[in-house]
Amino acid sequence: MSSRKGGVLFPLLLLVLVCHVFSLASASDADIQKACAATDFPADCVAFLKGEPGSLEADLRGLAKIALHLSQRNASDTFAAMGNLAPVILHLDPRLRVPLGFCLQIYPGGVLDSIQTALKAIDDGDFNLASTSAAACGSRVTDCEKTFKEMQLTSPLKQQDCLQIKLCTVACELAVQLDH
Repeated sequence: MSSRKGGVLFPLLLLVLVCHVFSLASASDADIQKACAATDFPADCVAFLKGEPGSLEADLRGLAKIALHLSQRNASDTFAAMGNLAPVILHLDPRLRVPLGFCLQIYPGGVLDSIQTALKAIDDGDFNLASTSAAACGSRVTDCEKTFKEMQLTSPLKQQDCLQIKLCTVACELAVQLDH
């Protein structure tokens, strides 16, 4: 009889453990959903954050930092792609020299610096500065896109810049939540 009791007890304990693990994941998933619901791009925010290591265990501060790190990675990739594509693009259409040159200047000195400032501000607990810096990141990318539009040119960076603007916006809005 006691071996039968042990045979039932183990599966029952295993079931309790599995349910507990799933409830922990659901709570964290719910936290991401809640934080992202307050952003302009809730579905994108959830998609950005859920796939990142540590996001299911992160609090709001951690989620804001993850969004900023994603933004930083995308900005670095975009800047590198610009540098690699510039000679080819300029050969095809020399009119792109001015807007592309502007974007090549604004990404390291404006976009990446703003993200770095926002990350440091979160570490320091200055959430107002974090949200302002993340917003500045998005504004600078918008300025980059405007230079193409003003010259009536199609931006070769449009897709990357749109993603960058969303990432900066999400990071900003998560930082704003920290400030309240």
